[in-house]
Amino acid sequence: MTAVAAAACNRDIGLLPVPSGGDATHPDLGPGPGADASDASDASHPAVDATGMNRICAGLGDPIRLPTATGPVCASALAARGGRFALCSCDDLEVTAPIHTDSFDSNLRSTGGDAGVGSGAAIGCNGVLSSSAPILAGGPLYFASGIATTGHLEVARSFRSNGAMVIINTDVHVGGDAFVGGSISGILRVDGTLHLPPGAGVDPAAMIPETSIRREAVSVAPPCDCGSAFVDLGLAIASSVAVNDNALVGLSMDALAALKTTTAAEITCGTYVLSAIDAQQPLILIVRGRALLVVTGDVALRGGLTVLLDPGAELDLLIGGRLMASGGNAFGSAAPARFRVWIAGADSVVFDGAPAVGAMIRAPNAAVTASSGLRLSGGLVARSVISGAELDVHFDEAVLSSGMPCGEPTATAVP
Repeated sequence: MTAVAAAACNRDIGLLPVPSGGDATHPDLGPGPGADASDASDASHPAVDATGMNRICAGLGDPIRLPTATGPVCASALAARGGRFALCSCDDLEVTAPIHTDSFDSNLRSTGGDAGVGSGAAIGCNGVLSSSAPILAGGPLYFASGIATTGHLEVARSFRSNGAMVIINTDVHVGGDAFVGGSISGILRVDGTLHLPPGAGVDPAAMIPETSIRREAVSVAPPCDCGSAFVDLGLAIASSVAVNDNALVGLSMDALAALKTTTAAEITCGTYVLSAIDAQQPLILIVRGRALLVVTGDVALRGGLTVLLDPGAELDLLIGGRLMASGGNAFGSAAPARFRVWIAGADSVVFDGAPAVGAMIRAPNAAVTASSGLRLSGGLVARSVISGAELDVHFDEAVLSSGMPCGEPTATAVP
C-alpha cells in the first residue's frame, strides 16, 4: 500500500535565498501564523511569471492520501473527520493553567471576508478532567469520564460527561444543555436542560429544581479518535520512504538537517522525504501545490517555521521523531486548515516560549508541552497536554470543509 498517490504535475523543490531585506519576520515573503491575510503567491517571486502562474508546478497535483484500516484516505478528509475539536486529549486532561477556546474560519479570511468568532471551539477528553484553573470554552465540552474541578468552567454550548461532577469552591456554568452520567456535587448552573440518570443525586447548592431535570440514561463515547485504525502513520512513513519524488528533483534526505542561516525552501506538489530538520535560524516553506513532507527523524526549530501556501496548496508534515520549537518563534501558517502536522512517535512535542502556532496538529501518542503557554490557531489532538501558562486555542472551522476536494462532505460542528 502506498501512502500517497502520484501527483499529476511537474515537481521541483529547491532552497531559495531570502529576499533582500528579509529578516525573522519575513515581510517580503508574506504573512506568518496569526496574520490577518491568508498566505498567497508573490508575483515578484522568480518561480511565478507575470500572469501569476507557477512555472515550476503546472497544477496543484493529486490530493495527499494516507493509509487507514479501510485503505488510503485523503489527508484533508481525515483532518475533517478527526479534527472537529479545538482541543482533544486522548488520555486524562489535567489543567493547571487557564484554557480559552474560540473559533474562526480561515477560508473567510482568505477571501477578504470577516473571519469572525464562532462557537464551534469544542474541547474533548477520553478520560477524566482534573482542573485547578479556569476553562472558558467557546463551544461544547465532552468528557468520557467524570470531572473534578476547583477552577471555574464557563461553557458556551453543551456539556457532556460520562461520570460524576465534583465542583469545589467554584462553579460551573453551561450555556446549553448538560448531560451528566453521575451525581453532581457543588454549584452547577445550566441554561438549558440537565440530563441525569435516574437516582443520580444533585447537590442542594446547585439549586436546580427537579422540573429542570430530564431523568434518562446518559452515555458519552470517547470523543477523540486516537487509535491507529484512524490513520497508520508508521505505514505512511515507510511507504513514503519506499516511493517518493526525491530523485526526480535531486533532493537529498539531509538537505534541511543542519541549517545555520535563514533558509527558504520551495516545495511543489509531490512526496518528499527528509532524514531530519534542524534549523538554527528561521525556516520558510513556500508551498506551491499539494505536498507531503515526511521527516523520518526529529524536527528541531530554533528560529521558527513559516509556511506560505499558494491558493489551494496544502502541506502535510509527517514527523517520525519528535517536534521541538524553541525561542517563542512563530510556527505554521495563516491558513491552519491547510497545514497539517502528523506526529507518529511518542516523544514529547515541545513548544517553548509561548509561540504563535498555526496548524492542525495530530499527536495521538505524544504529550504536548508548553511551559510558557501556547497560542494555537487550528486544532490539537494529543495524548495529553501540559501547559505552564494560558493555553489559547482559536479553532479553524475551515477544517470542517477541507475534505471537499476529495468528495468528503462538510463535517458537522460538535453539537
